[in-house]
Amino acid sequence: MSEASATAIAALVDEYAGTLYRVAYSVLRNAADAEDAVQETYLRVLRHRDGLTEIRDPRVWLVRIVWNVVLDRKRRAKTRPETDDIADLARLVQRVTGFSGSLVFDTTKPDGTPRKLLDVSRLTGLGWRASIGLEEGLRSTYEWYLSRQSVAAS
Repeated sequence: MSEASATAIAALVDEYAGTLYRVAYSVLRNAADAEDAVQETYLRVLRHRDGLTEIRDPRVWLVRIVWNVVLDRKRRAKTRPETDDIADLARLVQRVTGFSGSLVFDTTKPDGTPRKLLDVSRLTGLGWRASIGLEEGLRSTYEWYLSRQSVAAS
């Protein structure tokens, strides 16, 4: 990256980061997700840095990019069949493994990993798509584990 290009992008970050954050937060209503959306916006700017000189109004251009990023995130969140609820996940594992015992939950403890740690939006942006769902993946992994157990026992 040329020094002029790096300077131009740094100037965009300095000038518009607050505006982009406010736009992202207004839709996502989550500070960490809004920060991630702003970072994704600047990653997209870096990918198209050769065309920066053609941009007439950088504010409008950047707001449009962050708007598209947050709408993509909202759409993915609506279509994602997996659950954030640890109880639902535990029941799924119970069903897949055939566990017949009872499940006991300590409600004084946190109820699972935040979605942010499971976010695959950057991979999706690079063209990756999950080819199997959560239940099918658990089932095949458990079957693989059982097959390895029988090999180890012999």
